[in-house]
Amino acid sequence: SYDFYASAGTFTLGGKEYSVVAVVGGVILAILVVAIHVQPFRGMTGFLYDNCVARIADPLFFAITAFFMFRGAFEQDLSWRSLGKYMLRIGLLYGCWVLIYAPVILQRAVYVAGGGWTLIRYLLQQIFLSGPYGALWFLTALLLAIPLTFVVTKYLGPAAALLLSLPFYLFFVLELGYTNLVGDLPFFSRAAEMVTDVFIFLWNGLTFGFFFCALGMWIAWRQKQRESAVGGSASVEYLAGQQKKDKPLRVCLLGNRYIRRLA
Repeated sequence: SYDFYASAGTFTLGGKEYSVVAVVGGVILAILVVAIHVQPFRGMTGFLYDNCVARIADPLFFAITAFFMFRGAFEQDLSWRSLGKYMLRIGLLYGCWVLIYAPVILQRAVYVAGGGWTLIRYLLQQIFLSGPYGALWFLTALLLAIPLTFVVTKYLGPAAALLLSLPFYLFFVLELGYTNLVGDLPFFSRAAEMVTDVFIFLWNGLTFGFFFCALGMWIAWRQKQRESAVGGSASVEYLAGQQKKDKPLRVCLLGNRYIRRLA
């Protein structure tokens, strides 16, 4: 017997398989994130690069992260264990960074909120909803957006999760200072106040991360559907062909790989 194995665009490091596109894309997006904060260019070039091109980094990071998370979760039929394992890993990473930044976080919180219950409330909002320091907002948003997307997908389906997340993102686009397309319309101003009362900032796991995590999940779901369809038709075709040759054949579909075994 022999095994036929094919997997394009991946490499193995330390016993784990990585996607070349994901690794290279991640490096490029990380450079764009740095550009947002460092702003290396000035004038029109700076505006186009820092405020236009580089702004694709955060949405893509959310979508790519959710894609890989849900690709594995769909293989496990959206088991709670798959969510718990992911949340534990991201939570530990986030917790380490919060501890590293703890002196700065506490100093800023005391300066803004003072003391007592107001300080405690502000710290809880920062740590669990808005992100206590700089780029940590991404991990905070991820810790809300991923389980939210997971629950809606599990009970209502992938398409419903994507559709339900869209109004929150549209509100973000309409109201945020980058665009502020609605000006000072009372409804949107009041809604923005309600969001910032809870999350402190308009960009958070609900208004921003939810949509792009749902988008990454939906892409992973569509890929799984295509692979299942291809794998099913390939199985039927191969079995039909081998039956004529009187040779047993097994076809297995594993993610984006196909393994054929001839006995």
